[in-house]
Amino acid sequence: METNRMTEKEANEEAKIRNEGRNLNLNDVDKTMDEINEQIENMKQIQEALSTPISTATDFDEDELEVELEELEGAELEEQLLQHATTAPAAPVQAARQPARPTPQKNTAEEDELAALQVEMAL
Repeated sequence: METNRMTEKEANEEAKIRNEGRNLNLNDVDKTMDEINEQIENMKQIQEALSTPISTATDFDEDELEVELEELEGAELEEQLLQHATTAPAAPVQAARQPARPTPQKNTAEEDELAALQVEMAL
């Protein structure tokens, strides 16, 4: 009896596998393989980039870097000098005489209304 169950179970497993095989499409398999190959290629590029030493990936010309540094320092110094020149005290300018009392101005309607509200709130 145990053997019959095992045989029956194996037959069911085989039937499942056949049904799954029928559901697979050749185009789906090709598409999946293309995606896998693309990912493998990406992985190879990443590995290559990681294995490349940094010093060989970016060769710096020391002379060019020195020239660029000097230019930047010169520009910064020039900017600082210009800031000091524009903020330097100018010759004193005499202020025009102003009247001792400011001339009274007419209040606008809004100002009159505000003053009236303030008086009411104070009560």
